Amino acid sequence: MIGSAAAVLRVDYDDYLAIERRGDARHEYLDGVLRAMSGGTTAHSLVKTNVLRAVGNALEGKPGLALDSDQRIDVAATGLDTYPDLSVTCGPIERPARDRNAITNPTLVVEVISPSTEGHDLGFKRRHYQRIPSLRQIVYVWPDQRAVEVHTRGEEGAWIVRDAADETILLASIDAAIRRSQLFARIDEVLGPDDVEGGDPTPAD
Repeated sequence: MIGSAAAVLRVDYDDYLAIERRGDARHEYLDGVLRAMSGGTTAHSLVKTNVLRAVGNALEGKPGLALDSDQRIDVAATGLDTYPDLSVTCGPIERPARDRNAITNPTLVVEVISPSTEGHDLGFKRRHYQRIPSLRQIVYVWPDQRAVEVHTRGEEGAWIVRDAADETILLASIDAAIRRSQLFARIDEVLGPDDVEGGDPTPAD
């Protein structure tokens, strides 16, 4: 998640990998520009944990691997390196030659949206994700609105957007289903009385 006031640095790719190996913080990288990823809210952290648990349990006995936000994704077509909140890869993991700790072939990615990062996640980042040939679905989750939106790649390559308002959320990309109630379990314990509820999220361009 990139905060609105995140620090921006310019480095070459080898220096970027060296910075990531130190583990002081995580960064998004594109064309020499390094952006520090900010910390999230308690609600963001809770929902991210819920998502990982729900998807991981749904994959039990299936070939897909659920990977948390420590897993770096390398978008080969654009050069972006980033960290989705969750990714699932099915089949053998593919890695770029330039970075043996990243993967290039996620089947599903999930982003938990914060107000400060919504434009970045649904605009900039989404356009990069859509260039990944293996990717079949992108799921966006809004903790404060209890909203879920599923972007699915159609048979001819066009992306279909659906507001997942039902209790059961079908994830055709991994032949699994999760429940909305799993994603937002105990959310009332961490959201304050002034936090927004409901709403109809609209993707940024």
